[in-house]
Amino acid sequence: MTSIKMTSTKFNTYSGNPILQSDSYKFSHPNMYNDAERKIVYTHAYLEARPGGKHSSVVVAGIQALVNKLASITITNEHITEAIDFCNKHFNNSSVFDPTPWRAIVDKHQGKIPLNISAIPEGTIVPLGTPLVTVESTDPDCATVVTHYEGLIQKAIWYMTTVATVSLEYSSIIKKYLNLTTPKDVADAILPFLHHDFGFRGAASDEAAMLAGIAHLYISMGTDTVSAIEMINDLIFNADMPMPGYSVPASEHNVMMSKGRKGEFDVVRHILSVYKTGILSCVADTYDMRNFIEQVTTGELYTIIMARDGKFVIRPDSSFLKEDGSEMSTAETISEIFKILEKNLKDHITINALGFKVLPSQYGVIYGDGLDVAKVELILSQMMKDGWSASNIVFGTGGNLVQKGIDRDTERFAMKVSRQTYRHADGTMEIVDCAKETPGKQSKKGIFQISVLDGKIVTLPRDTRPDLENLLVTYYENGKIYKWDDIAVIRKRINDQRQAGNF
Repeated sequence: MTSIKMTSTKFNTYSGNPILQSDSYKFSHPNMYNDAERKIVYTHAYLEARPGGKHSSVVVAGIQALVNKLASITITNEHITEAIDFCNKHFNNSSVFDPTPWRAIVDKHQGKIPLNISAIPEGTIVPLGTPLVTVESTDPDCATVVTHYEGLIQKAIWYMTTVATVSLEYSSIIKKYLNLTTPKDVADAILPFLHHDFGFRGAASDEAAMLAGIAHLYISMGTDTVSAIEMINDLIFNADMPMPGYSVPASEHNVMMSKGRKGEFDVVRHILSVYKTGILSCVADTYDMRNFIEQVTTGELYTIIMARDGKFVIRPDSSFLKEDGSEMSTAETISEIFKILEKNLKDHITINALGFKVLPSQYGVIYGDGLDVAKVELILSQMMKDGWSASNIVFGTGGNLVQKGIDRDTERFAMKVSRQTYRHADGTMEIVDCAKETPGKQSKKGIFQISVLDGKIVTLPRDTRPDLENLLVTYYENGKIYKWDDIAVIRKRINDQRQAGNF
C-alpha cells in the first residue's frame, strides 16, 4: 500500500495531551487484562449502528475525519509523564496508569498510534447491524490502545454518519415528491439544491457545525456553513475541483427593518438594484407577510423582478394566523402563499409534462423555520394536492439537521471488542472470541468481512468467502493514511446507490 500524506489540522481542534483523549476508566484496564500468567497481545474491535435505530440503513461517514485526527497524533515522553501525574491525582492512586504501551509507542513507533483502521468506504449506504469500522492493534505491547481510544473513534463516526443519514432522509422525501410532480431530467438536476444547511448556529460547537456540514454536503450541495466548505477544500489536492457547496445572497429581518416599517419596500428596491442577476432570497414576514407577497408579485416590484435574469425567492419565516388568532400549520401557510402567487402570477404560471403548476423562473419559495422531516412531507403532500410541482420550493434546516434528536443512540452506535489474543507465561497463545449476549445489545464475535451476497450487504467470518470482495479497506495503519476520497467520489458512491435503491 502507498500511504497518503495529509496536511490539514482543522479536524484536530484538541491540542492537548492525546493520551488523555479518553474516558477516565479506560486508564485502569491494562492492569485488568494483564497478570503474572498472561498478557493481552492483540485486540480486534468494530463499530456498528445496531439494529433498532431510527433508520433501517445509514450513510457511512466520518472515517476520514477519524484517520486524519489519528495521523496527526504524536505521543511524546512528556505526554506520558503528564498522564502519569494526572492519573495519580485523578484516581488518588499511583498504580492505575500503566505507561508500558505508551512507552512502546514512543520507542518503537516514533509516537504514532499502532492501530489498523479498516472501514467500509464513506458514502456507502449499509443496513443497521453492519460493522462500519474495524480497529486492530498492530503491536503486541499496545493491544489495549484499541479500546483506550473507543470514545475518540465513536465520536468521529456516529455523529457524521447520523447527520449524513438524516440529510439523506430529507433528500429522499424531496426526491419522492419531485419524481411525482416533476419531469425526471429537471428533478435530477435540481434535487441537490433543494435542501439547504442552515445549521451553523444550531450546532453545539464550531467543530460540530463543520463535521455536520461536511456530512450534509455528501448528500446535497446547498449550505451556509462556511467551515464545512473550507475543510473540504483544505483536504482536497485537486485544485480544479468545483466548489463543493453553494449559497445565495439573502436578507434577514434586521436588513428589512433598516428603514423602518414604511421603508420595507425601499429596502427591497435597493436589494434588487444591488443584485440585478442570479438567485436572491428575501425574508417576507418582518411586518405583514401577506402584504409583502402581494407587493413583490404586483406593481413596480413585480415589473423589476420579472425583468431580472434570476430568481427572486420569497422566504416566509413564520406561519399565517387564522381568523381566531391561532397559527396555521406550516403546510397550510405554504398553501396560502401559493394561492397568492397563483392569483398574481397566473399569466406566467406553466404546467409541466406531469400536469403540475410551475412558477415563472423569476420566482421561488424557500422555507426554513423549525422544519423536520414530517413537516417537509406535509408541505410537499399539500403542494401536490394543490397541483404544484415540488420544484417550486427549497427547504432549509438547522438544529433539526445537526443537533435536535441526534445523539449516539439515534442509530444505536456501539463499539465492541470481538477478538482478543493472550500470551501465556509458557509462551502459548490463547484466542478469545468475545460476544456480548444481553438482549438488544448482542455483539459479534471473531473477525469478519463485509461483502455483497445475493445483492445484500452481509457480515461473514473473515476469509470464509474469498471469492467475495471484502468492503472493509484499510484507511489508516501505524500513523499513515492509505485511503482518501474527495467529495466527488463520495457523492457518486451515494448517488449510484440512490439510483439503484429506494433512497
